[in-house]
Amino acid sequence: MDARGHGCVPDVGVITLINLVDRFSKAKLLSYPCCLGQQQATRHADTEDYQLALRLAASEWGLPDRLYVDRDSVFYDNQSRSPFPTRFHLWMLALGVDVVFGPPSQPTERAMVERNHQTWDRQVLQGQSYREWVVLRDALRQRRDFLNRCLPCASCDGRPPLVAHPETAVPRREYHPEWELQMLDMARVHSYLGQGQWFRKVSNVGTVSLAQQIYTVSRRLAKAEVPITFDPDDQHLVFHVPGGEIAKRLPIKGLTPLFLMGHQGPVPHLDGVQPVLPFITPLPRGDATL
Repeated sequence: MDARGHGCVPDVGVITLINLVDRFSKAKLLSYPCCLGQQQATRHADTEDYQLALRLAASEWGLPDRLYVDRDSVFYDNQSRSPFPTRFHLWMLALGVDVVFGPPSQPTERAMVERNHQTWDRQVLQGQSYREWVVLRDALRQRRDFLNRCLPCASCDGRPPLVAHPETAVPRREYHPEWELQMLDMARVHSYLGQGQWFRKVSNVGTVSLAQQIYTVSRRLAKAEVPITFDPDDQHLVFHVPGGEIAKRLPIKGLTPLFLMGHQGPVPHLDGVQPVLPFITPLPRGDATL
């Protein structure tokens, strides 16, 4: 999953394409035109934008086993020397998706996704005009189907991706937005955090900021860099003095399924996604079949 640099599409506005591609079959799963402004970019694609794109793709193709991403701040806390997992990362873990971060300063690792960006740009954006956003979205969908089913691909021995690998079109891990709340397994998140350790500097008034939450530790530790761990048994953060002794235990803030899903929630009526029938119930955790 990666976003192409933003650009202005006449009559639509400034957009960035959030693209998802299957690394094995080379099938193009989604190209979602995320609006960033009308005349100029007034914001960046945020967590909710990437969540929406992932939900759209998963509703059609199923949840992946793992998701490869770069070190954009939505996925990775790149402003800290001791990064704490982002909300998007924790959301993926709760859904049973492992997140793999691309190595920094190794452009060869990004060759496939960069070629993917170029394909969308040349075949859908360059020299084209669209009277509104919906028309652009539909053009991207139509081109995706053509690329997957009709256009020969060198990486697939000269066959289109879904001809070479038809199993890609059959979801192995069913996902529907209506099921999302029941699908989230917070135990995976707790277990993952239980393996980590983070370092933060205590403020002059004895507080520590972690994942945009403020915790009051102790004034006597002001300006000290304290190690922080997580106890998965009671979901408490454990703040240590520099020597290792426990200074304080505090309940972690904001780590709930509703927080991880974001303000949009489990969007049961995504545009273009057919809701499941009322008598279909969420899958049991760990079962990938109906």
